[in-house]
Amino acid sequence: MYCGLRSRFVLGAVVLLLAGGCGGGPEGGDVKLAPGGGTVTFKGAPLAGATVTFIPENGPLATAQTDLSGKFKLSTGGQAGVAVGKSTVTVSAHVAGAAPSAAQSGPITPGSIPSDPEAVKKRMEAQGRQMLEGASKPPDEGAKSVIPEIYAKQTSSPLSFTVDSDGSKNDFKIELKE
Repeated sequence: MYCGLRSRFVLGAVVLLLAGGCGGGPEGGDVKLAPGGGTVTFKGAPLAGATVTFIPENGPLATAQTDLSGKFKLSTGGQAGVAVGKSTVTVSAHVAGAAPSAAQSGPITPGSIPSDPEAVKKRMEAQGRQMLEGASKPPDEGAKSVIPEIYAKQTSSPLSFTVDSDGSKNDFKIELKE
């Protein structure tokens, strides 16, 4: 019983850490989140199973995974939405040549979408931890990127968007090219 309580405490602490983010908000104020999402395409076709990350100038990062039609909805630390303001955007998508690491979830295929909400939550937490530990680390040798690696790193991604406080304006079209 003690171990179960301790595990829940540790999990709760990790969730709070992820919810708080690492960048913090504007001094003296809370970060305002607005609904945001969109579609990712590569060579004109929807990109399924990609991880989309918005890295705001002020506030915690927001992430999403694209569905089979390339659509995504951003969330920040378990809350729907993304920090209002300018964000650098990264996109990564890998096809595993070998088993992905525990922190790397690989692309979503029709049979790989977890049906258990707890499994989905754990998958998202693992992706958040991976990003916080350094998204610029190269993927496992067996995992091959299906898109140019330039899009996967904050330092090289040419993608940036401004998130509006009016969520109806936050339908982002991310068109990736070779």
